[in-house]
Amino acid sequence: MRTAYVRSVWWLAAGCGAGALADALAVHGAAGLARGFTVAAGGSLPALAATALLLLAPRLRRGGERSLGPFLAGAALAAAPLAIDIGLAPIPAAGAGGAAALAALFLVRGPLPGRRAGAVLPPLWLALAAGGLLQGALDRPAPPLRSFPDRSDPAPAGPDVVLISVDTLRADAVTGPRPPGLELPSFDRLRREGASAPFGLAPSGLTVPSHLTLLTGLDCLEHGVRGNFDRVPAERLDFLAERFRAAGWRTAAVISNGLLARDIGFGDGFEVFDDSEVPRLGPIRRFLRRIEGRSWLSLLLADHSRLERVVALALFPHHRRAGGGAPERGRGARTTELALGLLDELAADPRPFFLFLHYMDPHDPYGTVAPFDGLLSRGLGPPPADFTADPRHGYDGHLAIRLEEDLRSGDPARIAAARPLVERLRLAYLEEVAFVDRQLGRVLDRLDSTGRPFVLLLVGDHGEQFGEHGLMKHGNSLFEELVRVPFLLRGPGVPAGAVWERPPALEDAVPTLLALAGLEQPAGLSGRVLAVGGRLQSPPPRLHLAADDERFSLRREGWKWLAFWSDGALPPVRPWRLHDLAADPAEADPLPPTTAPWPDLAARELVRDRHAGLERAGEEQRFVAGELGYTDGGEED
Repeated sequence: MRTAYVRSVWWLAAGCGAGALADALAVHGAAGLARGFTVAAGGSLPALAATALLLLAPRLRRGGERSLGPFLAGAALAAAPLAIDIGLAPIPAAGAGGAAALAALFLVRGPLPGRRAGAVLPPLWLALAAGGLLQGALDRPAPPLRSFPDRSDPAPAGPDVVLISVDTLRADAVTGPRPPGLELPSFDRLRREGASAPFGLAPSGLTVPSHLTLLTGLDCLEHGVRGNFDRVPAERLDFLAERFRAAGWRTAAVISNGLLARDIGFGDGFEVFDDSEVPRLGPIRRFLRRIEGRSWLSLLLADHSRLERVVALALFPHHRRAGGGAPERGRGARTTELALGLLDELAADPRPFFLFLHYMDPHDPYGTVAPFDGLLSRGLGPPPADFTADPRHGYDGHLAIRLEEDLRSGDPARIAAARPLVERLRLAYLEEVAFVDRQLGRVLDRLDSTGRPFVLLLVGDHGEQFGEHGLMKHGNSLFEELVRVPFLLRGPGVPAGAVWERPPALEDAVPTLLALAGLEQPAGLSGRVLAVGGRLQSPPPRLHLAADDERFSLRREGWKWLAFWSDGALPPVRPWRLHDLAADPAEADPLPPTTAPWPDLAARELVRDRHAGLERAGEEQRFVAGELGYTDGGEED
């Protein structure tokens, strides 16, 4: 009797492996077969164990050879998720698999055809599952470029150049009125020792187009990229790092936003490109998309975070450790440590260097570490039970989206309830800005300690909204809260305490930094030189352009014209609103958008738009953008 039971369980396991193999092939294909099989078979184990207990019933072991029934029962259990692919909901699909397994056990008799060969199946399935674990152990993300190559070209005599981009940093967080308790000594030091403006102008409310303008000196029409889901056309762009490297500078970058990663297209020209602070969760999340809601494992674990932890630990251990498991709170401190290590190495080389440093803070989730956590928000009291900050990461961006829905609901009660929570997020954001100020101070101190001359420019890539116009976060407008960013410049050739009469723009970064380094101006740049030879040069009166996936704006001498793209129709934009920013700084009282000369100005400018024919982003860029909360229309979801 014992031998019959063991044989029955053996064939049950053989069938389970066959069903798991079918499921893995259908969902993951050959490339992901081993990991997919591991999940499909592993998730089936509880159902397999319960069925094995049923086999203890004597009637299921009587009647001669009965290998076919257990085999079919195991296959039905493991392959049950395939029913989801033909339209069944997960619970009914699981029920159907269980019912089919019971039917096979009680109704199917006789031997399995080819049972001699089938007898080796369970060891084969174990080997395949072990292969999935081994694949995870051997699969490591590409390491960052951390070794400087030998150089034989002559070393130039220019200064070191440092460009710092702070993600989601609106101008008034640095240069505007501050709530009691908010001190920003490092930002203030830059303003005192160099040149600044009440605000600079970004070309977008999104990361990729703004950084392309910052790093190429081209406006949003010249490079053609409007959103985070447009492919970066690096092959036709000349990046600032390429220009410095060609002129003899060492070039290095430390970035912490996956949309600026090397394989997205931002690595050109850098000898060292450290993106190790970018979470390596892309392969994990792609795998989860295939199994979540359609596997036994996802049904058993139910909670997404538990499922992610199990899959990451078992099948993607190195991806999980490469930045992805670290808390978002205080992330900038790790970025700073990487930058300081690079600065020590660069300062030991007599050759001048160009360093691009990017901080993800204060992008959501909103929250930081002591002594800044609670610095401004401590007096607000505890938040509602359904509006709490994650201890490791902070207030999730989805809470901001929920508040935006309340603000735009038209319901006075919902709007009134949302406003104090919006203020809570705004103060948590400003606490992150104070934390970034501390990191900036560490970088400035290390640069000063080298005794070498250096030029430093700090900017934001775009701002952030906290209830203005009923909006939260970014990527969903071109209002002033998103296009106004800090612009702080310090170094030899920059007068201390000077203020530009007109707002600089991100496209001015490339020509200005090249000029302060003593390099020639390339032809075709959209920006202008803002300082040279100890004199400040305010940008001339000019047209400033901004764009995202859905919107386009023009700005000149205090007037701002906003439009929507027409999705291939002619004219290419549909006028929306016009604002006199001097009389209407909150952009709350729009004028007729067809007022001359704005439609004609737009038509003349759009002749040079290079967006047409631009490819959409590759899978990795689309995935990173989605993970940061962006949708394929540009807005954060």
